[in-house]
Amino acid sequence: MTYDKSPSFIVWIFTAKCNLNCRHCYTYRFRKLCELTLDEKIELVRELAEIGINHLNITGGEPLIHRDIRRILDVIYDLGLDVSIVTNATYIPRDIVSYLKKVDAYLYISVDGPKEVHDTIRGVGSFEKTCKNIKMLRDNDIPFTIVMAINRLNYNYVEKVIDLALELGAEEAALIPVMPSGKAMETKIYIDGSNLVRAVKAAEKKADELGYNIALWCMPFAPLIIKSPYMRYYFCRTYDVVDISPCGELLACDIIDIKVTNIRGKGFKKAWEEYVENETIANIVDPKDLEEPCVKCPIKNYCKGGCFARSYVWFGRLNAGDPLCPMVSKKASKPI
Repeated sequence: MTYDKSPSFIVWIFTAKCNLNCRHCYTYRFRKLCELTLDEKIELVRELAEIGINHLNITGGEPLIHRDIRRILDVIYDLGLDVSIVTNATYIPRDIVSYLKKVDAYLYISVDGPKEVHDTIRGVGSFEKTCKNIKMLRDNDIPFTIVMAINRLNYNYVEKVIDLALELGAEEAALIPVMPSGKAMETKIYIDGSNLVRAVKAAEKKADELGYNIALWCMPFAPLIIKSPYMRYYFCRTYDVVDISPCGELLACDIIDIKVTNIRGKGFKKAWEEYVENETIANIVDPKDLEEPCVKCPIKNYCKGGCFARSYVWFGRLNAGDPLCPMVSKKASKPI
């Protein structure tokens, strides 16, 4: 094996089932997959705990509507794993709140604009349900971050979402570009580079004005755009994070269908060994074939060419450069 450590962070697409039909959903393409059974899910969590995984992020779809979620949260708590859950927060029964409190869950809650904009993207009535449930979560001292999926319909409303996050009591706001994957490829509402930069700059101004923390997800090129001490950013060209699909596949990224292996029939440990030995994954983590302008970029050792998944969708190559990066976007017309 070329890498002898376990990942520290698991992104588990627990289910593709959802109570909404959002215009930018990338996981609806998983809805025909045969989900892991409850026994397989429990065994996965147990194995993750055994090898010392630090954090399990449960996403979807909408995890909180799933029949297995209470049982899995019980197992997670019993095994001492840290857990976070990505949710649209439109369906949160009071008995679920008690489970969230018990396991010290951290929530990432989707809010994509003021009422009219959010409802256009996620469905009429969803904004009011989400805000009502956020207040219930806040009253029960369950911590959360507001996450805005930036797209062509809402990039001008970033400041309003940040104001709303602060008003609702979110610990911070997070911004993530809508990816050219799943339903967004049909609706064409994925964001382009110039509009993303406008949104990020507006967020930076608001962060400095309020002294409020903002996280930029899937934007490793952010140091080229912003300087605010209130903004932080991430990248995932690392072995520390791995995505697991609803049917147990270990994916290169959850927005593209590069399936490396599957835990079914072998367990996570064996699948992880296959994952780190995979040549495609090695080329993502340590790219040897970066193209212009990335090879001359001052932050290339950190950014490593940016989002490889977007590069793959736009250019058909993993290391052609992130089409949302301002240095690369000039050559990015549309996904191939």
